[in-house]
Amino acid sequence: YMSDNPRKIIRDLMAISHVFLLMSYMPKDGTKEGTPVVLMEAQSSSMPCISTRHAGIPEVVIDNETGFLVEERDINQLVNKMSLFIENRNLIKTMGESARSHIDLNFNHDRQVDKLLQIYSDLIGNKSG
Repeated sequence: YMSDNPRKIIRDLMAISHVFLLMSYMPKDGTKEGTPVVLMEAQSSSMPCISTRHAGIPEVVIDNETGFLVEERDINQLVNKMSLFIENRNLIKTMGESARSHIDLNFNHDRQVDKLLQIYSDLIGNKSG
């Protein structure tokens, strides 16, 4: 099933989903996963996310604006945030729209290239000055 066209399958699943959950946590060995691209993909599909305050996730999911952030391994917070979406379906729509705008403005390819070029320009300018 997944081998047919995995990208299309994921895109189709995101299109029929309402909220995206990613409950990352730091294991005992202390490793972190960085910034999960899947959160950007979900938000670009106008889906609000519920995720954890882990590694780079708070840079992608803006708490109470594009979704909700909970503490790692806190099931009660997760249930609370899921309940908010169940009780207020309009919240899914408004946060989903904010999520899409946030990704469009801050994580699109052109924007990232511009940021990288500015970093290089600043570094070169600092060395010559």
